[in-house]
Amino acid sequence: MSKELSVTTVSLIDGPDFENWDAMLGPGGFYMSQRWLRVAETHATFRASYVLARDSSGVLLGALPAYVTEASPPDRRYAVDIELADAAPGVDRWFPGLLLGGRAGYLTQFPLAGTRGSQVRSRLLKALVDKAGGSFQTTVGAAALYLDGQSLAELIDAVPNRVPVLSAADAVLELEVASFDEYLSMLSKKRRRTVRDDIRRFAASGLVVEQVAFSEVHQELAGILAKHNGRFGANSSVELLSRHLARQAEIFGDDPLCLVVRVGGDIVAFSLSYQWQDELYLRIVGIDHDRLPDDTRAYFTLAFYEPIRFAIKNNLSRIRLGLESSGAKVLRGAQVEPRWSMILTSESDDSRTATQGRNEAVLDAFDQAFGKVAEAMSETTWPRDQWAKLGWLPPFDDAIRENAQ
Repeated sequence: MSKELSVTTVSLIDGPDFENWDAMLGPGGFYMSQRWLRVAETHATFRASYVLARDSSGVLLGALPAYVTEASPPDRRYAVDIELADAAPGVDRWFPGLLLGGRAGYLTQFPLAGTRGSQVRSRLLKALVDKAGGSFQTTVGAAALYLDGQSLAELIDAVPNRVPVLSAADAVLELEVASFDEYLSMLSKKRRRTVRDDIRRFAASGLVVEQVAFSEVHQELAGILAKHNGRFGANSSVELLSRHLARQAEIFGDDPLCLVVRVGGDIVAFSLSYQWQDELYLRIVGIDHDRLPDDTRAYFTLAFYEPIRFAIKNNLSRIRLGLESSGAKVLRGAQVEPRWSMILTSESDDSRTATQGRNEAVLDAFDQAFGKVAEAMSETTWPRDQWAKLGWLPPFDDAIRENAQ
């Protein structure tokens, strides 16, 4: 295939040369879409480039975002020296590093032509990865973070003999329902009580949810988000968050679903979601806990129930709820999907052993967080024929078997 392809590297994702980029993405592809990647380009810690594969007619067949980073970024989930440290014992230097795929949103899907999972896509991806490695030779290591299952399988074919790192559980709510009452009916009796209690508590608080134009309120949201993140141990500056939100408003305008709760006329809580194809992506929830007590259930109203109502009204089939509070989301009807990472530099026997041990520990943590993991994960999430090639099956083999019964 390499003789048929022209593989180049560019520094910006814009213009007519990228017109079929989004068409190569399927469900789950929002955080690799053109507009979202333009938002991600502005991050000070990462220097963005894009490796492109075209056919002899100049048609774009595949693309791979590539980010060079000189130091550990503020978002620890994208800090490879933290996220992958226990899978790479003995590595004492991570930077300058090369991150391939997404760097914001925690879900990587590769923009490639052809049917997902096909050998054509794997060969395209190999050409892109090889070009990235050759273009950024000054980096000391490369990794890809938060891959969905199909993208991981394609990367395994492109870069064989690597043990994938189980990084996170992403909550996903399937919505094959026509009303909120139907959503409730698909829950167990215990879970319906939980949802109804949430709704009752929010109603009793006297608070209301407003849908507002994101472009008109984004400047008010950064302080709330900084407080919210600080409560959970993430120290983000208001200035940095303000820049990120302003960039999203610049690129997306009023397309996002922006929901707010006010007290005394001031916004004290909000959520921000994006629609992509027939899915809704919950991106941010921020609450000023000093002004809004936890017992109002504002979090689940903004992050769950109002987005569900929006999705049903707009005939969307799925809400991608993100990594945080996944256990609580499972209690309200979500399933969890694994997100994988891979260290793309050469592996040692020690690193393979360490990765296997880390994966088993993470799966044990999933069991504790979600109950029996097979009850929360759909069978299609763990396709046995795919994972057989990964060299690490036993815990998943049990989960698949139990889920299939």
